[in-house]
Amino acid sequence: MGDCPPRQLITRVSTGSVAATSQKSNFSTICFWDGFSRWRRRPYNSVVSDIPAEACSAVVYSHVTVDDKSGWIRLTDKELELDPEAKSNANSWMYYPMWLLPPNKVFAQMGNLKRRNSKLKLLLAVGGPHESVEKYWQLFSKAHLWKDMAGSLVKWLKTYEFDGVVLDFFSGAGSLHDSFRNWGNAKFIHPFLKQINHGLKDDKKDWSITFTLPAFDSATHHLFDVEKLAEEVDYLLVKTSDCLEFPKGALLNVARTMDMTDASSLDVAMKETFHHEIDRAEFISLRGAPREKIVLEIPLSGRTYTAVAAPSSDHTVYPGHSGPYTKLQGFLAFFEVCSHIKSGWRRERFGEEACSFLKLGDEYVAYED
Repeated sequence: MGDCPPRQLITRVSTGSVAATSQKSNFSTICFWDGFSRWRRRPYNSVVSDIPAEACSAVVYSHVTVDDKSGWIRLTDKELELDPEAKSNANSWMYYPMWLLPPNKVFAQMGNLKRRNSKLKLLLAVGGPHESVEKYWQLFSKAHLWKDMAGSLVKWLKTYEFDGVVLDFFSGAGSLHDSFRNWGNAKFIHPFLKQINHGLKDDKKDWSITFTLPAFDSATHHLFDVEKLAEEVDYLLVKTSDCLEFPKGALLNVARTMDMTDASSLDVAMKETFHHEIDRAEFISLRGAPREKIVLEIPLSGRTYTAVAAPSSDHTVYPGHSGPYTKLQGFLAFFEVCSHIKSGWRRERFGEEACSFLKLGDEYVAYED
C-alpha cells in the first residue's frame, strides 16, 4: 500500500478454486468494480474501460439494492442522485421494474469487456460495502418479498445480460450494538436462498449464485448452517479475516470484539484454527462447505473508527471520518488509506499474524494489509 496508486480499478479481489477434482487446481480471480468510483474527480475516478478485464475471470458490478417494500431490485438512491439519465428513466412512465427495465449505459459498457476477454463472466452484486448489514438481516425475515425479489433478479440478469448474481449482504458496516443478528432472523437465511435458487434455476438459465459469508465471530458462527447454504449456491464468498473490524491491537475495552477465539463453544482444535486469519476459510470447510465452492475475499478498502472514552474506562466505538474522495462515513478506498500513511498516521501491528491498523489520537483506520 505504500506506493499509493492513484486509480482504484477494483474494490475487492476474490480468488477461488474451481476445479477441486483435478490434480492441478485452476484458480479464478473475481474483481469487484465499485460503480460509484466513476463519479469521483480525476485521477481518483474509475470508469468501465479501466477495469483490467484480461486479469479477471469475472467482473462484479457493485452494487444495486433491494427495495424494502416491494423486494424489487433497483439502483441505489446515491446512483440515481449522481446519474440524471438513470433518475429520469427510473421516474418515467415508460418503464416498470417487473416488466420493462430502462437502458443502462454502464451495463452496456460492461458487456463490451467480453471483447477483451471472451471467457469473462459479468456478475451483479446486490448489497455491498456502502449499505448497512442490518438492512439485509431484516430482509431475511420478510418472506413475502422473496418471490418478487427472485423474479426481479431474473429480469435484471436477462435485460442487462449478466451471468450471475452476488448476494453481498455482509460487506457493509454493522453497528456494534445491533439487535438483528439473532436466530430469529438467521433461521430464514436458508429458505431465502432456496427461494432465490429456485427462481433463477427455474428460468433454465445457467446463472451462478454467490453468497457472501461474514467474518464469523463467537456471536455469529452458529447462526449459519453452512452445509445447507452451500447446497443452494454455486459459490460462498468468504471473508478470510476481520481486519476491517475495530482493531484488537488497539488494546481498548470496547462493548464488543470480533475475536473468535473467545468462543467457549469451540473445541480446542477449532480454536487453534483461528490463530491464523486465513484459516477462517478452513472453518467454513469444517462446517460443511465443499472446497470447490469457497472463494476467498481480499478487501482493498479500509474502515475508520472513533473511540470515545467513558467514565468507566470503557470505550464506545463509532464510525469514523469519511475519505476526501469517497465521502462515505467510516469507509476509505485503498488509495485513501495510503494517503493516511503518508500524512503522519502511526502504523501499528501487534504480532506477525495480527492485523495492521493506523492510529491518530482517538481515530483509527482498520484495513487488510
